[in-house]
Amino acid sequence: MTMQGDPPASILASPQRQLPVAIVAEFFGGAALRQFAETMLPALLVGFAAGGRLTLVLVPVAVVVFLGGVVLRWWRTRFWVERGELVLERGVLRRTRLQVPLDRIQQISTEQGLIQQLFDVRKVSIDSAGSVDVEFSLTAVSNAVVAELRQLIVGADTARPVDPEAIAEPRWGDTLVHMGTRDLIVVGLVRPGGQIVSAVVALLGLGLGQAVDSFVESRITGTLAAATFAVVGVGLGALMLVGGAVLRDHDLTVWRSERGLRLTAGLVTKREQFARIERVQLVRRRANPLERLLGRTTVLLAQASALAGNSSSTAPTTQNFLVPSAPNATLDGLTGLFIGRTLPAPTRMISARSRWRWGLYGAVWPSLVVGAGGAVVLAANGPMSLGWPLLVVAALVLVGGLATSRLAHRRWRWDIDGSALRTRHGVLIDRHTDVELRKIQSVEVRRSWWQRRNGLATITFRTAGGSVAIPHLDGETAASMRDGVLAIVERTKGPWM
Repeated sequence: MTMQGDPPASILASPQRQLPVAIVAEFFGGAALRQFAETMLPALLVGFAAGGRLTLVLVPVAVVVFLGGVVLRWWRTRFWVERGELVLERGVLRRTRLQVPLDRIQQISTEQGLIQQLFDVRKVSIDSAGSVDVEFSLTAVSNAVVAELRQLIVGADTARPVDPEAIAEPRWGDTLVHMGTRDLIVVGLVRPGGQIVSAVVALLGLGLGQAVDSFVESRITGTLAAATFAVVGVGLGALMLVGGAVLRDHDLTVWRSERGLRLTAGLVTKREQFARIERVQLVRRRANPLERLLGRTTVLLAQASALAGNSSSTAPTTQNFLVPSAPNATLDGLTGLFIGRTLPAPTRMISARSRWRWGLYGAVWPSLVVGAGGAVVLAANGPMSLGWPLLVVAALVLVGGLATSRLAHRRWRWDIDGSALRTRHGVLIDRHTDVELRKIQSVEVRRSWWQRRNGLATITFRTAGGSVAIPHLDGETAASMRDGVLAIVERTKGPWM
C-alpha cells in the first residue's frame, strides 16, 4: 500500500472541525428533524398528562437539550490527514475514530443544498467500498478543504506531494453532454409510466383530484367526464415529473479529462460527481420505448463501491455515475473511455429452452390459475357472472405470456472476446451491459434442478461495481467461459481499478 505523508502547511495537516454553519445545516436535515420530533413528543405527552402547565417547562428544556446535542456533536467531530490516512473522530459519550487510507478511497462526491449555497460551503461524502455506507459525510466544509481532499485522493495512487498553493480545479477538456431545459423536459417525460401514476395518486391525495371531479360533475358527464379527468390527471403528473427533472438535473453537464469524467447538475441542490477511468467496473445502458423513439439512452457507469453490490439499478447514488436520457450521439464518448473501443452489438443467443421455461412460469401457470377461478365462478353463479371475463383474461395472459417469452429469448444476446463481455436483453426496456474482463473478480456457474435436467447453466460475472448474469447457457459453454475468463484475469498484469 502506498503511504503518503502530509504536505507542508497542508490545510488538513492538523485536526479541525467543520464550519459552524454545519450546525444549522444538520438541524434542518431530515434525520435531525426526525430526532427533534422524537425528542419533543415525550415532553408534550408528559406535559399534557400533567395538566398542560408542565408543557411550558418541558418543551423549552427539550429544545435546549436537542440543540445542545447538535452543537456538542459538531464540537466533538474532527477530521484531518495523517500519514497517508484520512482520520475522522466523532462521538459525544462514545468516541469513535475512523481511519481510511487515501489510496483505498473510491468515491468523493459533493453537494450544495440551499444552506450550503447561502454560505458557499459544501457537503462532502467519501466511500472506500469497505462498508455498507459512506465512511465520511461532512455537512459543511470550505471549498479549499474539498479541493485539497480531491487532490490528495486523486494523487494518492502515485504518491505525489500536494502543493497547497497549486490547489485548483483540474483542467477539463471536451464537453461530452450538456442538457438544457428542453432536454430536461424530455428526460421528465420519458420516465416510466409508473411514476406518472404515482404522481397522479399524490395529486389526488393533495385534494386536486376532488377539485377536478367537482368541476367534471357540474359541467360534463359520461365518457367525456372520465376522459377529461384522465387527461387532467396524467397532464398534472407529467408536469410534476418534468419539474422534478428540471430541479434535479438543471444544467447537467459532463466533461472529459485525462482522468475520467466529471458531472455537475442541480438547481436547488447542486451536486458534483466524478468517474475515474480505472475505477469504473462496468457500463450499463437502458432505453425504454420513448427513449428509443427519441434517440436517447440512460447511461450508468458503476464504480467500485460496497454500496453497489450486485444491483443492476440505474439509480443515481454515490457510486453510480448516471447520465439520464443522453443523446445516442454521445454514447461513444461516454462508454469508449472505459471499454477502450466501440463494441459491436452482441450476436450469440441463449438456449431456446429458456422460452419454454419462461412461457411455463409467465404464461401457462398464471393462465391456468385465472382460468380455473373463472370456471369456478361460472359454474357457481351462471353465465351472467364474472366467470366469462376471467376466462377471457386467462386466454389473454396465455397468448401474451407466450409471445413475451418468445420475444425475450430472441432479444437475449451476448458476446465475449479477448478483452470484453457484452450483453443485451429486455422486451420493453432495452438493456445493455459492457464490462472489461480484467475487471471481473469472480465467476459463478449455477444450475437449478430444471437446468441440470436440460444440460443448462446460468453464469454470473461479478465485479466491484456490480454483476452481470447470462441465463440458460449450454452447460459446457458456461464451464468453458468460466475457465477462459479466469485464465484471462490471471494473465492480466495491469491494475483492475
